[in-house]
Amino acid sequence: MQLSQADAYFDLAVKVIGMAISASDLRSWWESERAHRKEYGLSDQQIDDLIHVCKEHLELLEDGKVDQPKPNIRRRAPRRRALI
Repeated sequence: MQLSQADAYFDLAVKVIGMAISASDLRSWWESERAHRKEYGLSDQQIDDLIHVCKEHLELLEDGKVDQPKPNIRRRAPRRRALI
């Protein structure tokens, strides 16, 4: 059975919410996604469920129970010397 657009969006949103590293990131994501929630036709129940997931994640963030990501440090490739 194929998921509806609303169900697929809901599943993806739950994963995205869990990746938020700060309350401000989560709030700005929520605001920026307002049009998409309407576009994909989420039901009131799905929106209420996403709000609940957001609140739970905010509590984890406030309690410091979410691991903060490590800085992305890229190693430089060694320089190559000319063969001549």
